[in-house]
Amino acid sequence: MNEDLFPVDIPQLDGLRLKALNLALDQLNALKCKYLVITPDRRQYGELQRVVPETDKPEKPKKTRIHSLGPYGQGKAYLDRYLGNLPVGEVAVIPHDGIRDRRQMLALVTGYLSQQHGKGPDGYKRKFIYESYPDRTEVFRISNSQGDTDGTANL
Repeated sequence: MNEDLFPVDIPQLDGLRLKALNLALDQLNALKCKYLVITPDRRQYGELQRVVPETDKPEKPKKTRIHSLGPYGQGKAYLDRYLGNLPVGEVAVIPHDGIRDRRQMLALVTGYLSQQHGKGPDGYKRKFIYESYPDRTEVFRISNSQGDTDGTANL
């Protein structure tokens, strides 16, 4: 029983308090309620069981780190072949050569686009749409800048 539920100086239930408790329990029983009543002197009445919450925080699942494809710059060089000069309105199909995990390819693509085109409100999310499949990732270039669809604006 958790000692913090009741102050230590609460008296035992006797006399009118006990009579009031019995009346309340009789009313709950007449209504066919299920209940658990714990009195200040730590007596329990009713058929329900008390569930004591765990004070420990649940363990957070371990974050898995997506490892790089190889030496620094190799991923950028790989994506430069497909996304380097992608014109507005075109789709680049990037094969997952040797990459088994789609999350790894998505991390590589989003990192590349973020680095090349920015993260803010006028960043890569307004300029590209991408989708990943088991064997490839497709990237569609929407515009060069916000609202520009004809490709005339500079990057």
